[in-house]
Amino acid sequence: MRLKIDIPRDNSVSVLYTSDMHIYHSNILKYDPRDFNNVDEMHLAIETRWNEVVRPKDIVIYLGDLMFVKKESEINYVREMLGRLNGEIHFVMGNHDKYEQIKHLNRFKTISDYLEVVISRHTSASNDKEETLFCCSHYPMLTWNKSHRGSICIHGHDHMALSDKEFHKTHRIFDVGCMGYNYYPVDYKDIITLANKIDYKLTNLHH
Repeated sequence: MRLKIDIPRDNSVSVLYTSDMHIYHSNILKYDPRDFNNVDEMHLAIETRWNEVVRPKDIVIYLGDLMFVKKESEINYVREMLGRLNGEIHFVMGNHDKYEQIKHLNRFKTISDYLEVVISRHTSASNDKEETLFCCSHYPMLTWNKSHRGSICIHGHDHMALSDKEFHKTHRIFDVGCMGYNYYPVDYKDIITLANKIDYKLTNLHH
């Protein structure tokens, strides 16, 4: 699936990425570890920080592993929480997500296993535009569409465990798990800034 987004010149709309909230997953507090006393505290922090950086017209790409729910009351809480979050959300399925559950939350503009996002933006005062392709999957990839031409791979799943590895340091690939960014979604411009520090012409030789 491909999503094309034209950023207005006034930047009144942005695109942000995040993943791996693990709502109601109490064990995640020790697996990561996450600096919260309980899941309720984590949920509040995630919601508050999301709305601090995501505006109502912004677009968020969520890269999987949303919730671990066992009760109807927990599903209802997730539905209500999602309703309070700003922005249009596109959902990429993770290994812990169940399609029917995600679909019945009635919150996501699209649901897919893999998503390509083409962002077009003005680079100067002229009418020239720059396009950046983001290849979005819950899982990291060794190679991805047009990696040799500067595209960027966005993923979750690994809870930042790969971010200090040589491959991630030398390729345009980024884990956007919420735990790695103090539970704030990450703006696409910040990712492009980081990616532009990497010489993809030397590191991505696949054609």
